Amino acid sequence: MVDKLVEAREKHLKQLRFLVKKVRFLDERVDEKFEAWQQAAAKSRQRLWTGFKRTDKELQSLFSRFHFKQRIIDEMTLVTENIRDKMQSSLQRLESSITRIIRRVGDDSQVREGKPARTRTLRAPAA
Repeated sequence: MVDKLVEAREKHLKQLRFLVKKVRFLDERVDEKFEAWQQAAAKSRQRLWTGFKRTDKELQSLFSRFHFKQRIIDEMTLVTENIRDKMQSSLQRLESSITRIIRRVGDDSQVREGKPARTRTLRAPAA
């Protein structure tokens, strides 16, 4: 919280409760409008894009009312970038695993000929 609001901390915290609810509501609306724009026919895309931008601008204007110190915003940005990187890495590993499984099943002639497939017993290492 910005230093000048420390003295009015209780008042600011009450305002934050209202602000968080409003931001959540607008964030959901922005998501809905963006999804509607993505799925819309070419004829209505411009109108939907304008509605999306208007709601997004309203949402963006509320962020400054949180009065975070710049250091906090920078730290939050680093955390979100780290989470995004981890999610991307997990998604790539998942896609790679799915591709290997599909290749393995597709190349296994024994499965196609009705012969029993090779099996492996997987177990946790002894501790």
